[in-house]
Amino acid sequence: MSEVQDLSCFDTAPVTHILPPDLHAQTIICAGEVEDELLHAFRNVPEKPLHSRQYRCYRLWKYPSFTLILSGIGSGCVEPLLWEILSPGLIRQIVLIGTAGCVRPAAPALGRALPIHAAWSCGTGIDGEHGLEPLTPRWPLPEGSATCSIASSDFFYGYSDRVLDGRFAACQGPFRERYLKVRDLADLIDMEVAQFYYFAPRFDRTGSLSYLAIKGSSNLIGLGEQMNHYAAGVMDDCAAQAFSLMGLFVDSPAPAKV
Repeated sequence: MSEVQDLSCFDTAPVTHILPPDLHAQTIICAGEVEDELLHAFRNVPEKPLHSRQYRCYRLWKYPSFTLILSGIGSGCVEPLLWEILSPGLIRQIVLIGTAGCVRPAAPALGRALPIHAAWSCGTGIDGEHGLEPLTPRWPLPEGSATCSIASSDFFYGYSDRVLDGRFAACQGPFRERYLKVRDLADLIDMEVAQFYYFAPRFDRTGSLSYLAIKGSSNLIGLGEQMNHYAAGVMDDCAAQAFSLMGLFVDSPAPAKV
């Protein structure tokens, strides 16, 4: 029988096992994406990871210039991640990247991404804590930057008109009512941005954290199979924009778009 590993060193981060030496002032996080597609988007980074670690649904790569973290999907993964990585007060800039469903024509074209200027929660753990005012980032985007809006829900199949016509028979109360109010406000739908915008300033110990989400259209709402064709392009675009906005590798080739 193998010996039980001493995990006391992870007492400050029991859920993620991400410790201060793993963190960087500039951090990029991603939730629920395919690891191979995420790493492919970072294939042109002109430096190698110093180390990597995986625990539960969390995987990190510590580079000399930034930390990259892959998390699971939704509120239940994002809340403990943000609590444990923001508590040390080491992160100054944090960007969430990833795919989303396209809801309105103002959304990015399929395979492309944009910064998110407004997010609404619908069917998440923060619905009761925040009204219908949009949650916003804290990031000085260049003047005239194109942006879009998003709704975030923990219901992958439920956030759709299925909840209206009975195909999604669950959550026919407050969630259905909130969906009717939110669905025409947002260009995209995902599972994390609103929660990210809500938790980041509340978990930050420094008062000066800059945070932003960059999300792209990988499928039209209700056509999840399109993700197989457009997700890689979205991730490439997200990585390139994140590096540009964070001032990383400005003299090096950015990750190529496909």
